Amino acid sequence: DKGATVEFWLKKSAYSAGAESKNQVIFDLWNNNSFGSHDYGRFRIETRPDTAVNGDRLWVSLVSGAHGLTTDGPAGGIYDASSETLATSIGSNIAVTGSAWKHYAVSVANTGSTMRLRLFVDGQLHEQKILGNTIGSVPGAMLGYIGALATNVSGAHAATGWGKLSGSVDEFRYWKTERSPEEIGRFWRSQVGGGTNTDNANTQLGVYYKFNEGKTGTGSIDSKVLDYSGRISN
Repeated sequence: DKGATVEFWLKKSAYSAGAESKNQVIFDLWNNNSFGSHDYGRFRIETRPDTAVNGDRLWVSLVSGAHGLTTDGPAGGIYDASSETLATSIGSNIAVTGSAWKHYAVSVANTGSTMRLRLFVDGQLHEQKILGNTIGSVPGAMLGYIGALATNVSGAHAATGWGKLSGSVDEFRYWKTERSPEEIGRFWRSQVGGGTNTDNANTQLGVYYKFNEGKTGTGSIDSKVLDYSGRISN
């Protein structure tokens, strides 16, 4: 019922040619259970090439068991179009590609018997959708990927690491709650403070990657991306 929010900066110059560019994964969070089972849980955000009708958009999949909203693969893409069939897009004509960095925030939350899905661009609410069913609790240990699939999409010829994002991501935040328009508007251009399990500062901030650690020249050190949420998911 508290919902969830994903925030990130994205710079994407273009889509590469070929079918592999049709689905590009920004974030994929999965609870290690099989699609179709009662305890399956997944939250995925993708981007796809623009269309003549709606332009660039983000696509969101949020599933708990048989409930929620899922995204299908476009014809000729890397996912089987029959694998997950309820396509939910957000943000018509947001011009994902270009030379500039843009900030995006995607939030979801149950509201009564429906679900609220919001997209913010550069701190401003761009679009809100009220969807027809709610999401249940998601059990188990979570596995998250940034920039590729965490696992296959059911029935598809995809697997872990597929759907790679061609672009740059910065200031990635995953919140275990729906962030309000005021909170997103205040902090989209600035840092937020992390807490710990014994410090009440931003207790709903689950993961926070700034990607600004610098380079030491030692591969074993430089390969680590630090989590600034205070929960040490490096």
